[in-house]
Amino acid sequence: MDNKTISTVNRKVYQKYPETKGIKPKIKKQSLAKGSSRNSVSGKNLVFTYHIKAVTSNGKSLNKYVRAVVNESGKIVKISTSK
Repeated sequence: MDNKTISTVNRKVYQKYPETKGIKPKIKKQSLAKGSSRNSVSGKNLVFTYHIKAVTSNGKSLNKYVRAVVNESGKIVKISTSK
């Protein structure tokens, strides 16, 4: 995946989740099970993982993760967050 596509995905995630702005994601390959297409032509997706460390009102730290599954054409298939 080229840098332009990665920048586009980052921009879309930053718009939806502003707290991730400026965080560089970890990008990993995700292979799907045989016979599963999930909006991907060859069955290979990339998972962008953004890690946010927030501080709650009582001073404790809270880890939050935002995951974006992106197909080979650069389309975001799914975005999920942890609490």
